[in-house]
Amino acid sequence: MSSLFFSTTAIYAVIYCTAAIFICRALPKGEFRGYSFAVLNMGFTYILFFASDEKGAIAFGLSVLALAAIWVVIEKARCLEQSYWQLAFFAPLLWLCLSKSLGIFTIVGLSYLSFRVAHLVWEVQLKRVCSVPFDQYLCHLFFVPTYLLGPISPFSYFHASFNRLPEYAPPPVSEAGLRILKGLVKFVVIAGVFQQMSADNYLSDYRAHQPLELVLAAFGFYVFLYANFSGANDVSIGMSALMGILVKENFDRPYLATSCTEFWKRWHVSLSEWMRDIVFSPLVGFLVRHFRRLPPIHAVAVSFMVVFLLIGWWHGNGWQFWSIGFLFGAALVVEHYADAVVRHYRLDKGPWSTAPGFRYLKVVMTNTYVALVVSLMSINWEEKGIGLGDLFGRVTAFVVK
Repeated sequence: MSSLFFSTTAIYAVIYCTAAIFICRALPKGEFRGYSFAVLNMGFTYILFFASDEKGAIAFGLSVLALAAIWVVIEKARCLEQSYWQLAFFAPLLWLCLSKSLGIFTIVGLSYLSFRVAHLVWEVQLKRVCSVPFDQYLCHLFFVPTYLLGPISPFSYFHASFNRLPEYAPPPVSEAGLRILKGLVKFVVIAGVFQQMSADNYLSDYRAHQPLELVLAAFGFYVFLYANFSGANDVSIGMSALMGILVKENFDRPYLATSCTEFWKRWHVSLSEWMRDIVFSPLVGFLVRHFRRLPPIHAVAVSFMVVFLLIGWWHGNGWQFWSIGFLFGAALVVEHYADAVVRHYRLDKGPWSTAPGFRYLKVVMTNTYVALVVSLMSINWEEKGIGLGDLFGRVTAFVVK
């Protein structure tokens, strides 16, 4: 624990946070404040995430130039030139695709960075924000607390809070401090304990394991993943609040979900809402308009599967991530059709549907399914030389036996 608080990263974090609080809370509104905060965030983003790589300076410099070029296109698009909107929106997503598919121009944090830029373009096009000053554009994209692990917080949140607009009031300092403390407990203590129960640790003794042990390892990784990810986001949100910056919440007690559909409304909320706004809703509308023989209920199902395959790919390019996306997509498709049947026959009106025991059963079933699915991420399959076909063969042999 002491090594955490006295590590180089922790010292950098204290220096950054102190300077950021001073700039955001003490300096008057204006370009000097904006560019000061931009330089601070870009400088610490480089130090923390790029400086250790011998080509980090080149990669960072090129990424800044690329993002500056996209900002110029956004400004052109604000003159209502439709082709510029499309270019500004698809440029960061194309960058992400080339990086993941071909390894071209890969940088740390690109997954979140590209989604933030695309969402910013979407917000500007819908006039949720009237202008995007270059200094605040850079501040938002290189904002240290959210750069690496999110959330994918909208530019409108940053713009309103950084400019001290009346609709946003920062939380008390004590509340922000408690949020950071809660995040550290989850990130360091809880995640540290349950990481030992994940498959790569718990099942790495090269002996035969019972099915119950596999389930325990899956739940161990699930708890680790939640504590690690939500704890990091708690720290990010708390640090941002100390500066007076509003960041979108990313978790809403996902372990209480009664279905996979509800789970994804509670887990990684910023990614779920990004996919809903940018991919799912437009895709459903496109399918309904252009494929008139496809009933809307099927258009929604197809869109669910497309969205979750994209979510799997966004997390990683290995077969396990595609499989996770497919399994979650399949779960939502099944729930979608099942819900239609339930509503059609009014099966949700019976007394059993509101019984506490039935709700608890759905919570247990949902969490068990989620734990088993996400456990595919808990093992470095490539390092062990196990492909999807190998895993399927082993599971089939185990079941037949």
